[in-house]
Amino acid sequence: MTLVRYLGVYSRAVVSRWRACSHRGDHTASAELGVTCPGQGCTVMFEDLETRRIDCGTPKDLPDDGWAIVVMSGAVEDTAESLGKIREVMRAICIKSESSWPEDSEWRTLLPEWFIGSFPVSEQGELEDEPLNWDFGSWMYSMEERVWGWWGSEVVDGQWRITLGVYEWPYSIEALLHLCRVAGAPGTYTNEPV
Repeated sequence: MTLVRYLGVYSRAVVSRWRACSHRGDHTASAELGVTCPGQGCTVMFEDLETRRIDCGTPKDLPDDGWAIVVMSGAVEDTAESLGKIREVMRAICIKSESSWPEDSEWRTLLPEWFIGSFPVSEQGELEDEPLNWDFGSWMYSMEERVWGWWGSEVVDGQWRITLGVYEWPYSIEALLHLCRVAGAPGTYTNEPV
């Protein structure tokens, strides 16, 4: 097993995530993106590193592997509050992703009420009439199966910017864009992957 050196410290996440890999193949390490198991082709993310990036803010560089996408808020009434709400939900997602993924019923107790209340309790046909609506189960599935990670965020010129590292193509960030709208940034937009 290879330990990953991150900011001068060997990450314990590598050890715990390696143990979580069901087949425990011969692993190689990539400092920022995770552990790749060549035998099965799976990539294990370092959620603790992603949590640090959520908490620490400004991206210093771009991912070595994959692409970077920048999500921008446009005009927001309170940029700090909006970005803080997004971080709150993403932190919970990352922390719980380190262990087994909880059932939707448990997520309803883990995520903030302001966010849980954003999901309509309606019939499927009503969701189809409003293209920006998500049902809770679909949103959670999209977050569980995401192929991107939080790389950093900052407030610049009265708007926030979130940088994502995208590790596979195709990708979808629609669940994150929904979170952004609910957190008070309805005019959120993205750049092309770089």
